[in-house]
Amino acid sequence: MTQPTLFNSDPTTETTPPDIYNLAAQRLKGMPEDWQWFSIESKESPFGRFTQVTGAVPVGFYSRGPQKGRTKWPTKKDCEVFQFTPAQLEEVMLAWEAETGNCSTCGGDGQEQFGWSKAEGRRYRQCSRCGGTGKAPQQTLLTEHPTPSAPQAPELISTATNTSTTDYQ
Repeated sequence: MTQPTLFNSDPTTETTPPDIYNLAAQRLKGMPEDWQWFSIESKESPFGRFTQVTGAVPVGFYSRGPQKGRTKWPTKKDCEVFQFTPAQLEEVMLAWEAETGNCSTCGGDGQEQFGWSKAEGRRYRQCSRCGGTGKAPQQTLLTEHPTPSAPQAPELISTATNTSTTDYQ
């Protein structure tokens, strides 16, 4: 539950920022809407930084035992692994902002989560991206450190299975 804001005085209404990794898998890799990531790793290659995202469509929830209520994932061989450059993730974020008109950091309520404690739960502050307006700021894509385009980027070697992947596009 979010803290009440100037724009959202009802604390029971929660707006959530988009999960940029799920959106990137859906929009750039054609995954279904119920696809979810369960592992994210930041990695380096000779060609720059990238984020490796592993996920799948959940197969249900555990109904008993120590993991009761947690998401049940398919076997590792049925999971998808994707690599995204920072520029690709930013493109997805800016596209979401253009579609909704909302800030991608706060989800549109002007409050960003900045911490959690056992005593207080989630802690919020005014969104640093939109200044608390909830509206998407007018920005352009970062061009300071361009990343290689798909034809320029060589194949990445997956550290988990030592097989070549070409999901760097």
